[in-house]
Amino acid sequence: MTWKKVLWPLAAALAVPACSFPCDKTGEDRGSLQTLSGTGEVVIECKSSGQKISYPTPQEWRLSAPYDLETRKHTLEAQLSYQPGPNESPRQLAIVFDSELADGTYTLDSSNPSAPVKLEGILMDYTGTVVLSRGHDLPFVDVSDPAPGEYDGTLDLTLQLQGTTGYEPRLDCPESKQVTVAPTRFQLRKHTVVGTCTGDDVLQGLSEIKGGGH
Repeated sequence: MTWKKVLWPLAAALAVPACSFPCDKTGEDRGSLQTLSGTGEVVIECKSSGQKISYPTPQEWRLSAPYDLETRKHTLEAQLSYQPGPNESPRQLAIVFDSELADGTYTLDSSNPSAPVKLEGILMDYTGTVVLSRGHDLPFVDVSDPAPGEYDGTLDLTLQLQGTTGYEPRLDCPESKQVTVAPTRFQLRKHTVVGTCTGDDVLQGLSEIKGGGH
């Protein structure tokens, strides 16, 4: 479930079909990504052989914010991609944290399940740091009831990462492979169009999903 379809307006719409509420009319959860400093590459290396592969980061990212009914909070997931090769599907590196987490510097550590910022989508042990800074509020995440209009939200992050992985089929290596992301500052931009929906819109959407969209 993405942040453009949060649970509370969905529940309200089903209960009171005539009620209107703000909803995301953008139609997608992608945004643009700009590398402000550093390479942004994911480098995987076999120390014993000296073989090394560098995967570039595409200029695109995805945002989702699942809503936890128990905590009544969003978990923000900024999903960066890196491209293994021209004929391979992009791999996802998701930076996950509570949407109410204050801007600042946080430690990344796969051995600490209670760390406020985590990485998902990677098969590796890792340590590192991430610096979070939001320049503009994100509708439905930082602002739960945004007014209709167009918004340009931003999230700046500086990522530094090192770790080991046993998964990298393109490298023949007898030991665990070293993974490195040199300190890189990214700016993630998301353009959002906020409109108004009713319970009928939600029910129609559910009907289209059930019927295959026809």
